[in-house]
Amino acid sequence: CCIEPYCYLKSEKPNGILEIGNGVVIKRFSHISAKESKVEIKNSGYIGYNNWIGGRGSITIGQNFMSGMNVVVISSNHDYYNIVTPYHTGEETRGNIHIGSSVWIGANSVILPGVSVGDGSVIGSGSIVAQDIPSNVLAAGNPAEVSKIEPKEHSVYVSEQMKTSYQDSRELIGLVLWLLLPSVLLLAGLGVWIARRSY
Repeated sequence: CCIEPYCYLKSEKPNGILEIGNGVVIKRFSHISAKESKVEIKNSGYIGYNNWIGGRGSITIGQNFMSGMNVVVISSNHDYYNIVTPYHTGEETRGNIHIGSSVWIGANSVILPGVSVGDGSVIGSGSIVAQDIPSNVLAAGNPAEVSKIEPKEHSVYVSEQMKTSYQDSRELIGLVLWLLLPSVLLLAGLGVWIARRSY
């Protein structure tokens, strides 16, 4: 992990559990807290500058997550039905949040309690996510709405990129071996010549 200075990370006993996976980057001034449940950020995530992640509900963030600056992910809210009790002293309602793998949340966006964001989706900057967002879509606005659905094209693109990367790797290995082969043969011949000379 890489946690920059001026970050606040805390799990409150007895039920708060904060788990951060391998390779997670947390930029400075970010606040991540687990109050009465579990907050989990899986491997290879990137938390942008001045993010706020916490609340009284559970939060799960999948692998390869990325967020811009000033993103808020909050899993609880003040109860506004009882107008007699001041909001800051009343009970809080909670809602678990699940954010899938390879999700990108743009700067200044807010993820509200009880929301799920599917794998591979992008949330546009300045969005308020108040309802579930499916996988492999672009959603934006207040409240955030799906503006583009390309699950098949997205999955095909990712698959093609993986194939291309694999083919490039094989070609690179073949080129390296082809370039090294003459040197290996030359060194082997030199070794045999030296061995014979020594006798």
